[in-house]
Formats: sequence, C-alpha cells, structure tokens
Amino acid sequence: MMNNRMGVVLAFILAVAVLTSMTLFTVDQRERAIVFQLGEVKEVITHPGLHFKWPFIQNVRYFDSRILTLDTPDAERYITSEKKNLLVDTFVKWRIIDARQYYKSVGDEVRAETRISQTVNATLREEFGKHTVQEVVSEDRDVIMKVVRERANQDAKQIGVGIIDVRLKRVDLPQEVSDSVYKRMEAERKSVANQLRSEGAAASERIRAEADKEREVIIANAYKEAQRIKGEGDAKGGRLCTGVRPEYRVLLFLPQPRSLPLEFQGPQRRAGAGAQFGVLQVSQRPRQRQQVAFTGAPEVATSFLMAFALMLVIEGILPLLFPAQWRETFRRIIQFSDGQIRFFGLTSMLAGLLLLLFAK
Repeated sequence: MMNNRMGVVLAFILAVAVLTSMTLFTVDQRERAIVFQLGEVKEVITHPGLHFKWPFIQNVRYFDSRILTLDTPDAERYITSEKKNLLVDTFVKWRIIDARQYYKSVGDEVRAETRISQTVNATLREEFGKHTVQEVVSEDRDVIMKVVRERANQDAKQIGVGIIDVRLKRVDLPQEVSDSVYKRMEAERKSVANQLRSEGAAASERIRAEADKEREVIIANAYKEAQRIKGEGDAKGGRLCTGVRPEYRVLLFLPQPRSLPLEFQGPQRRAGAGAQFGVLQVSQRPRQRQQVAFTGAPEVATSFLMAFALMLVIEGILPLLFPAQWRETFRRIIQFSDGQIRFFGLTSMLAGLLLLLFAK
C-alpha cells in the first residue's frame, strides 16, 4: 500500500511539473513573443519577464527585437544619368517594430530581408538614374541615402519592419570601365607632364640667353673701362716723360763742427764751409734716361754707392725720429736746434734715396 501511494504521489508531482512547464514561459529583453491559440495570434508580448499560457491549446513563438543588418554579398550594378555603369555595395540596418504585422506579412527573417533588399535596390536604381557619377560619389550622396532610407522605411512598415539606416559601402566602376578611365587619366597626366617639360625647356633657354647677353654686356663694359683707364695712364705717363725739368746738382760736404753739413744747390754752384767731398750731378732731359755723373772725386763701384746710400738713409732716420737723443749724443760736438737736426736728417735721407735710385 505504501509503495502504491508513493508512486501516485510521484506521478502527481511529475504531472504538476510538466503542466507548469507547459503553462509558464519567459521572454528575454532582446526578444518579442507571439502567443498563438489554435494557430491564431492571441497576444503579442513585448515586455520581458515570466508569462503564462494555456497548455496544449496555446504555443509561443519568439522574434528578435534587436537591430539587424542586411549586407548584400555581391555588389549591384546601377546606371547613372550619364549612362555609366557603377558597382554599388550597400548595407541596411533594420528591426522588427510590429511583431504581429511582421508575422502576418513575411513570417521570418529570410523573407523580410528579401523584401527589404528588393525595395532598397529599386529605390537606389531610380535615384542613381537621376544623378551623375560625381554627384553619387561626393556631392549628393547623403541626399540620395536619405531618400532611399525614407522610401524603404515606408515600404517596410507594411511588413512590420523599421529601416534604421541605409549606407553605401563601396562605389566602383566596372573593371573594363576602370581600365579605360585609368588609361585616359594616364594619357592626360603624360600630356600635362610633356607640356610642363616644354615650358620648362623654353624658360631655361630664355634665362640662358638673358644670362649670356648680360655676360657679354658686362665683359664689354669692363673692357671699355679697362681701355679708358689704360689710355689715361699712358697719357699721364707720356706727359711725365716728355715734361722738361731743370737741371740740378746735389753737393755733399763733410760735416764740420758748428756748421750745416748738407746743402742743396741750384744751377750755380755754391761754396760751402768745410772740405768738399764731391758733387753729385743729376741731369734730366726730355725723352732721355737720367744721367748720373760724380765729379770732384774718383769713381767708385756701384756697391760702395749703395752701401753709402744705405748709411745715409739710416743716418737720416735716426735724427728724424729721435731728435732729443741725437742732440744729447752730439751736444758737445754740434750745438744745433731741433729744426736744424730734422733738416739734416731729412736731407741725408733724400740724398741716400737718390743714390740708391741712380745706382740701379
């Protein structure tokens, strides 16, 4: 008896569990559910949670309420207003907004996507036929997409679907058209490059010609200026060489105490104090070289003259630069003023320079 009772209790519990499972069902927040009673749509459940249904006579079917993507596997061919073919790849974002109407119209996602794809393709074909390639690619692309989205949404509402967005992933020319376009672009680029090269060559020749012209002008002006300066120099040299200068004599005397040691004389000889060492006579004549005659003493070698001239130059520099030291050194022998000492040094230096000049 106890075993029979336990079996009955277990069977009852099992029957209650099965009946409960057939009565209760849950709806996820990402889904929508339709409750059917004997094949008829009885209720549409849009709120997630635990819900009840009659067992055996009611059943539940779930539909995805998330945003779905319709992506065409192959690009479609469209013709623009310029009668040019374009390969267009699109995608559509859609979702179920009315589960009852969706079930009655299409029933599943495959049929819904087929319906949406047909609507979008027809609208795109119509809009592409009104615009050029340039407008489709850049200028009016957003406008075209807006028109397609609105028309596709109006048609999709009839099957309980809402179109969220329609976008173009890629717009390309067919392969044969792309090849011809690339060849034409290459030919245009080559034409532009050749034109730029020819313009550059012409500009190069023009610049080179102008540079050569300026170089010739500069060389001509420089040669002209050089000839002018050379002519002026030749004329001045001729005037200096042909000028008539008076003869003069330079008389040298040995220095004596308290007397002027050096005296310049003109055309007539002057008698000076002290013993006469010699007379250096320098004569100048037009267009003739200077003649040097040393009278009153034996002729000496050129080396002696040069040495003596160098001595005179040094002797003239010392009193010219250091008159005080010179006066202090020779104050016991010659009592001259600073002006007389400077005159003595200058005269000695000039005489030495003349001797060096004529010695050559």
